[in-house]
Amino acid sequence: MAALGALSTLGLIVFIVWLIISAIRKRKKKTPLIGLIACFIIFCIAVGNTGTSGKSDNQVKDETSAPTQPVTLATAQTSTSSDAPEVSNTEKPSAPPPKAAKTWQKVIDFKGNSIKTTQKFTISSDEWKIKWSTTPGTYGDMNFQIYLYDGNGNLAGSGVLANIIGKGSDESFIYESGEYYLMINTAQNYTITVEENK
Repeated sequence: MAALGALSTLGLIVFIVWLIISAIRKRKKKTPLIGLIACFIIFCIAVGNTGTSGKSDNQVKDETSAPTQPVTLATAQTSTSSDAPEVSNTEKPSAPPPKAAKTWQKVIDFKGNSIKTTQKFTISSDEWKIKWSTTPGTYGDMNFQIYLYDGNGNLAGSGVLANIIGKGSDESFIYESGEYYLMINTAQNYTITVEENK
């Protein structure tokens, strides 16, 4: 708004000079008068808008959009006795301690080179994974499959966690707690690790 005020002031001066020259030369005074009135109106608007305590537009916006916060006064109780405790009204309730970051923790491992149904294992977290790796065994490249079953003997999740031929490794994520076991179908060497995030 300050630039608009300066520009309108310059316009006022220009149109006043033009009006004086037009009066001396006895020419039409309508155009400089219209310009003079327009600049005066713009000048009044600019001065009125900058009259908000001399603050810029950004300061006015920041003040109007800032949420109001309660004012807290700190007072200390003083006593002639040295045993009297100091009292402060500014103490805030302590925030709850931050939750410990979750980490992957091993539940159980399985190793082998033949068809196997594993023992049951319990998962208490809602996020866990099965990491596996396999390499060809005595008979060369063979099929390697891992099936996931719940404690009742039903296929769980997607059911099949691995299905490849030959060398490979991967991990599958499951998002449900409970009791499970694996059925491994292979003649290859394998290592399987079950981990939960808790």
